[in-house]
Amino acid sequence: MQAETIQPMSQHIIDTQLFEKLFRDKYEQLYYFAYDYVEDEEVARDTVSETFAMAWKNRNNIDAAKIVSYLHTAVRNRCLDHLRHEKRKNRFEESYPTLYTEVDSDEWREREELIAAVQAEIRRLPERTQWVLRQRYEQHRSYQDIADELGISLNGMKKLISRTFQHLRDALNAKNNKNIYTNRKLIVILLTMFG
Repeated sequence: MQAETIQPMSQHIIDTQLFEKLFRDKYEQLYYFAYDYVEDEEVARDTVSETFAMAWKNRNNIDAAKIVSYLHTAVRNRCLDHLRHEKRKNRFEESYPTLYTEVDSDEWREREELIAAVQAEIRRLPERTQWVLRQRYEQHRSYQDIADELGISLNGMKKLISRTFQHLRDALNAKNNKNIYTNRKLIVILLTMFG
């Protein structure tokens, strides 16, 4: 059996000179490629620049013979990620329009007081429940991811969140002698708090 001939890696390494040439030769083409997807000049420029930065950082793991195809694929994927993010953002804005409207000083004060009250109630929750809320609403992790990390079922996770929301609603409604806090309102408050 004949041994395979392995080419030395040095033939496949992307050096500074090759990378600079790629940047000069392909930047404009990749910019228009990105622009066709995102239809925004600044986003297209950022996408291409970030892709080149990522390629430079990972240059030792990229075959020089495949770098052009790598750049096109990476730009396309970043554009698609951007479009998915924009779609989610637009759905969120449509679902929670009050987050994007102007408010007067009284409304602002009420919101700030409400956020402070929710924060106080959250601090009274068990550490594990606080951690779950941070993972869900600050880190934007899925219920399944959090459940897996805690070693509980998806239904167990949903019950934990449901009980937590019930507790927060009851506590806030009792403080205000009103029954005005819903899950939807609490989600908006949590998203506002955790960003």
